Amino acid sequence: MQPTTRKGVNCLLLFKRTYSTSTTNTVKSLLNTHHTSKVLICGGGISGLSTALALKKKGISSEVLEHSKDFNANHLEHRGAFVSITGGRALDDLNLYEQVKKEGTPIGYYYVTNSKGQTYGKLDFNKEFMSRFRVQPLGISARSLHKILLKECQKPPSSTEGSVRFTQKTSVVSIEKSNSDLKVHFTGNRVPQSYSIVVGADGWNSKIRDLQFDPFDGYQTLTQPSGFGVVHLVVNAPWGVDDESLLEMWGTGSRVCITPIGQNKLYVWGTFNSKMPIAMSKSGLQPSTKFLEHFDDYKGYIPQIIDELTTHGPGAVEVDYPRDVSVTKLVHANTVLVGSAAHAMAPNLHQSTGLSLEDAVELADCLSKDPEISIEDALFNYETKRLKYTQTIFKDSWKMNKTGQVDTPLRNRFRDIALKWTFRSTALKAREARYLTNYHKEKKLVTSSSVNKK
Repeated sequence: MQPTTRKGVNCLLLFKRTYSTSTTNTVKSLLNTHHTSKVLICGGGISGLSTALALKKKGISSEVLEHSKDFNANHLEHRGAFVSITGGRALDDLNLYEQVKKEGTPIGYYYVTNSKGQTYGKLDFNKEFMSRFRVQPLGISARSLHKILLKECQKPPSSTEGSVRFTQKTSVVSIEKSNSDLKVHFTGNRVPQSYSIVVGADGWNSKIRDLQFDPFDGYQTLTQPSGFGVVHLVVNAPWGVDDESLLEMWGTGSRVCITPIGQNKLYVWGTFNSKMPIAMSKSGLQPSTKFLEHFDDYKGYIPQIIDELTTHGPGAVEVDYPRDVSVTKLVHANTVLVGSAAHAMAPNLHQSTGLSLEDAVELADCLSKDPEISIEDALFNYETKRLKYTQTIFKDSWKMNKTGQVDTPLRNRFRDIALKWTFRSTALKAREARYLTNYHKEKKLVTSSSVNKK
């Protein structure tokens, strides 16, 4: 059999791996290791913990490395999380969907309006997707989701599960190849240790990505400023606010999104165009008046939210200036990227949390489904299943960014006219259906039977 030329490099890599005769370091070596950590996960956020939990349930032990002093996720106090339908399927695979739904709230509808509250489009999640996929999108406090994942990771493992070890106040300094393993050097006095796999779950500014992926032949990291700042806040839901719908409001050079997250709370984020260089942009906590500065002319629920923010709110909001990060490879030298380390994007399509959960479940599935293949082949399967899919969403997010952040009244008016006719339920449904179809599409993967065909 000859390798096809479709997508050039990827097909040659598949040919090379399919006909590899190496049998060292198979997936079987990760399983039943008497709770010896064979996988190092760098990053103790939602992406890192979901990866550790997914591996644990497949019988693979891991160590979660966090540079901060603890895992309490105080930095997520002003953040919420929207879990997409595919993210909900991932939670279901982790046996967490009902628990997250109880702590948060199901999202039945998705609306897009202008800043005055006039509706552009509506998507009924229950009608369009519930019967087929058995789950709804969910809204939940990011801190609550992190707490649930951490608690599940900390539970004593069953006889068939792997264990999760936690290490804080430690970072990776360097990684070097040592036989079939990776020898990792740490900060402080900790001695170097060998692992079969290193997972970069350390966010958009990933150190693991810089250490292992930059540079080498065929790899590129595209990092670009989103062009806007984002204000994040969590407030009590004012009376009368729809508690089962995600609402986006598009203005001129700005947007606001309102997401119910359960416990009578709302997660609100607003974007505002900013030409200030990233290096000069001040991120972190700022007075709550920062929200009023950009969004006090919005109608709909915004006046009620502003009143709640100014009278009973936390007194501060979080402001950041996000960067979008896209990569051309997810795997190199038994190092794999997940979550924002692989595909950081501004909150344009509400996909970030769902993608992190999906990454975790897919990686664990690839590392456990066929114990006879090599770890290299298992990681290649993960990249085959995830890379093109996440790149598609990344590109759509960037297009949405350009559409949603138009910065002149004239362009805004033309956009509004076009969206009234095109951004209806059919357009929203088509986009979600495309993600769902691509997520469940069968890919050509390496299996032990294909390796043994030679």
